[in-house]
Amino acid sequence: MDLWASARGRVECQFRSGIDALILLVIWMIWKERNARVFERRSATPQQLKSKILAEAFKWDRAERADR
Repeated sequence: MDLWASARGRVECQFRSGIDALILLVIWMIWKERNARVFERRSATPQQLKSKILAEAFKWDRAERADR
């Protein structure tokens, strides 16, 4: 939480919702990776997880832009 609050404090107000979304996305994707490892006995490499996070971030960005 301290890292999150610190990151938010260093960016302009207009970008804070983006920082929040990015942090939540990373947490969500790590949680999904954890579940895949525990329940499905499959795992991704750190590089694969990074690629999945970036792909999902682009999807979130496109969806957000479509809503405007």
